Amino acid sequence: AVKINRESFEANYYLAQAYFQAKEYEKAIPFLRKSMVFNQEASNIHEWMGLSLYNLKRFRESLPYLKRALTDNPEQKSVLFAMADAMQQTGFGEKSLKVFMHLRPDPEFGARSCLAAGIMHMNSGSLDKAELDFEIGLKHSNVPSEVMLEIKYRLAGCYLQNKKMDQGLNLLREIQAVNPTYRDVSS
Repeated sequence: AVKINRESFEANYYLAQAYFQAKEYEKAIPFLRKSMVFNQEASNIHEWMGLSLYNLKRFRESLPYLKRALTDNPEQKSVLFAMADAMQQTGFGEKSLKVFMHLRPDPEFGARSCLAAGIMHMNSGSLDKAELDFEIGLKHSNVPSEVMLEIKYRLAGCYLQNKKMDQGLNLLREIQAVNPTYRDVSS
């Protein structure tokens, strides 16, 4: 359809949608741009563009589209998480930390948000806040194993730095039981 009529909004829009859903973000972007020329208000167009750019690690470029997508639909947690991560990657740490903390209770993005907030708190020297972030992250269910291992590893580090040796060592043993070669856990 696009080959027949390059100026068709519908053809460009639906081809962009197909590429986006197939996770072929690089291919989706030109058709999203073309669709935006015809209709800035099309459903999901800003979300798809923002998430495509985000997934291609073009964080700064993704931010305006993600913000617009949130304006259109503020309940989109996937867009909110992507925006927070993109802000963190581009130097807007304080703003991204607030968003990650807001997302901590979310069942889908909570664990990764806890991990990100905890790392940010650790880097700023707020070990007690980092500990809390990681402990909240442990309470989530259906967390990918690599995220859970990293939460436990970081929490163990906080415990050890806060002189809670028994708790830290117990977490390191749990990690070692799951993955004996994880980072420097064995040492």
